Amino acid sequence: MAVIKVDNDKIDTSTFRPNVLDLGFEFDPEVLRAMMYPNVENPSSFKFPGDRLLQLRGIIPDSELRNPQEKDGNGDPCVVALKRGRTTNLTTGRINNVDSFVRYYWNDGSSDISMELAALGYDSKFKAFSEPGDSGAVVVDGKGGIAGIITGGSGLTTTFDVTYVTPVEFIYQQLLARGIKMNVNFNLELAA
Repeated sequence: MAVIKVDNDKIDTSTFRPNVLDLGFEFDPEVLRAMMYPNVENPSSFKFPGDRLLQLRGIIPDSELRNPQEKDGNGDPCVVALKRGRTTNLTTGRINNVDSFVRYYWNDGSSDISMELAALGYDSKFKAFSEPGDSGAVVVDGKGGIAGIITGGSGLTTTFDVTYVTPVEFIYQQLLARGIKMNVNFNLELAA
């Protein structure tokens, strides 16, 4: 994760669209819509934008991430998610509601444990949700709500895979606790 300051002189404000996820051309709009609606009895609220830019609309609270209202194709609760990463470009997946504890080992012999969300790729016909190089990518739901930031993964994608996502509410609260107020162009109040 990084905190960056944008040089306004480098941005053409007449054409720049802030806080959007570029859906690109990896998926036909109808295919992406179907992937975002894996359970027809409980459809997501994903609407494919005509300009292929999904507007980000705030933070998904931890309570919603831990008790998702959407369901996957098997009827299991999950957040159907999207991300655009440096390595894998646009991928879809599912964030389950089971907390994953990840231990990070440091060169000095110490370690830290963090509680992460686990995300899996859409299904075995598609690629993993992320691969090395995608760390730092924002993960959003079909409404453009921010779920978190990719911080790592585990497994070989040819046998098994899981992507770890740090919940954005946790990041937001940690920054506030350190006196850092996020300064972005949309309201970062917790999404209702």
